[in-house]
Amino acid sequence: MPQAREPRQILAGRRIALVAKLFDRGDGRLLKQRAALRAAGAEVGCFAMIDHARSAPDVTTPDWRAARTRTAMTGGIVLAAGVFGARLAAGRATRDAIGDASSWLAYRGQVRALADVLAAWRPDVVVCSDPETLPAVVRFKALGGGAVLYDAHEFHEEEDHTDPGRQAWVQKVETRAAGAIDGFVTVNAGIAALYAERRPGLPPAVIVHNAGELETPPAYDGRLHRAAGLPASTRILLFQGGLAPMRGLEALVDAGAWLPEGWALVLMGSGRLEPSLRARADADRVRFVAPAPFAELPQWTVGAALGALLYEDLNLNQRHCSPNKLWEYPAAGVPMLATDLPEIQRLASPYGVAFFVPSGAGATDIAARVASLTDADLAEARVGAAAFTRLHSWRANAEAFVSEVARLAADR
Repeated sequence: MPQAREPRQILAGRRIALVAKLFDRGDGRLLKQRAALRAAGAEVGCFAMIDHARSAPDVTTPDWRAARTRTAMTGGIVLAAGVFGARLAAGRATRDAIGDASSWLAYRGQVRALADVLAAWRPDVVVCSDPETLPAVVRFKALGGGAVLYDAHEFHEEEDHTDPGRQAWVQKVETRAAGAIDGFVTVNAGIAALYAERRPGLPPAVIVHNAGELETPPAYDGRLHRAAGLPASTRILLFQGGLAPMRGLEALVDAGAWLPEGWALVLMGSGRLEPSLRARADADRVRFVAPAPFAELPQWTVGAALGALLYEDLNLNQRHCSPNKLWEYPAAGVPMLATDLPEIQRLASPYGVAFFVPSGAGATDIAARVASLTDADLAEARVGAAAFTRLHSWRANAEAFVSEVARLAADR
């Protein structure tokens, strides 16, 4: 019987494409996947549907306007007219119906251009993130392309429970694409169970957590306190990440005014909630600092006494979330103040690395939980953070991811 080959032997010289709607230079999961595949000897190409100022280096974003043909445009315009008519019949205003049809036409062009660029590059395996990219990858495979690995970073159907139209669209796209998908990875057991129930046509999931690469906290140089304009003796309750809805940020900012003496709240990030959060924040107790580059993030995080992870239980995706911060805080030696959501509890509780509050906790409840923590509580949780990081490292997760890509490449 021939001996099984190691992933490095299989992937050496193979072409692997990482495909995302937006290949963000701050997307730790994509950047770590790229590094892991390159370390295994693969030639990695990065592709995005949307060009953006936040795009990571070396990302190819096809210009769908340059790639479109007269025939494709004619068919697209006919179908866009159908979208316009359907939106009008559904009661949309004329201006909104025109916008919907234009957006649909642009998206159709992006799908075709991305599929054509992938077909020209000829990867052995495409690792596909975001449901928006699935139609392009299915088209690529129909053109004779390689294997497809779908990486669901979320339970995408319920990313936004306020938009039933998007929910129905994601359900349709993932269901239709399932037959073309050769392998499936996702971020935790809860989301894997949801996909197994709702998308039975997908292959069984391989769990690849969003674990951090760092295994020992860096020395702190004071940068977080300096940027926030706080004395070095101040204990910081830190939120790092996008200032976006469903993360409990309104209650967290309101809690800033009620924090115990010697504590301050720092929000490090940007996003559409920033103006409203700044407007409601207590200027003496709440500070805002700009987001840090992904590679420098641990040097900032290590300055916090406690990291905020207050995602709200508003839909199935939120309930089963395991955000990057669940690993980033402990890797910097920082315990967490977290909502009691199932995956966060399941992963963090055995190590004592998190202090929990109920989902939807108000400002005074959040502040009271911080005030209840003793020096001994925080010290014990820092020990738990080290244990959590040792046992939940990116190294082990990268091995699972690379092995799954290699399994698919071996069949090419």
